[in-house]
Amino acid sequence: MKKNFFLLFLIFAIFQSSCFGFSLFKKKKQLLHEEEPLKGYYGTLPNLTEQFRELNENKNIEHLYDSKQDLNRDNLLKAPLDNKKYVDIIIKKPKETEFMVDIFDIKNIIEKLKKCIDTTNDIQRFNSLNSNLIDNITYIEKKYKGKVEENYQLYKTLLNLAKESRTLSTLRMEAQTYSKYMMYSGEGAKYKI
Repeated sequence: MKKNFFLLFLIFAIFQSSCFGFSLFKKKKQLLHEEEPLKGYYGTLPNLTEQFRELNENKNIEHLYDSKQDLNRDNLLKAPLDNKKYVDIIIKKPKETEFMVDIFDIKNIIEKLKKCIDTTNDIQRFNSLNSNLIDNITYIEKKYKGKVEENYQLYKTLLNLAKESRTLSTLRMEAQTYSKYMMYSGEGAKYKI
C-alpha cells in the first residue's frame, strides 16, 4: 500500500513538472508587480486642499442693494418688451406640436384663399393659392401617415378638404374657359341659333 502510494505520488510529481515547465525543480520567479509595486505617478503630489479651501468655505455675498427701496429705478434699463426675440427668451411660451405648426401654415393659406374669393374674382390667383393648399395637405398626409395624428378628426377633415378644393379648382377653371359658350353669358349671346 505504501509502495502504491509512493508510486502514485511520483507519477503525479513527474506529470506536474512536465506540464508546468518543471516547476517542481525551478525557483518560482516573482511577477513584475510583486517586485515593484505599481506606481502611476513618480514624485510628490501637490497639496490642493490649501488652494481650494476658500472655494469650499461659505462666503457671505455682498448685495449691491440692501433693499428694494434703495434701488434707483430711473437708472435701470427697461426690458425691450417690443423686441420679439427678447420676449421669447424671457417668457417661455408653451411649445406646440409639429402637427399644430403645420396646421397653422394651412390656416394662413385658407385665410388668404377666403380673402381672394371675397375680394377678387381672379381665377389664376385662386388656383395658385388652392394648389399651395393642396400641396401642404399632401405634405401633411405623407408626414403623418401611420402615426397617431392620422386618427385626428382634423387630419381626416384636411384630406377631405384637399379633394374638394381640387374639384372646386377644376370646376372654376372650366367655368371660365367655357363661359363664353354659355347662352346666359354676355359673350354667349352671339352663338344663339
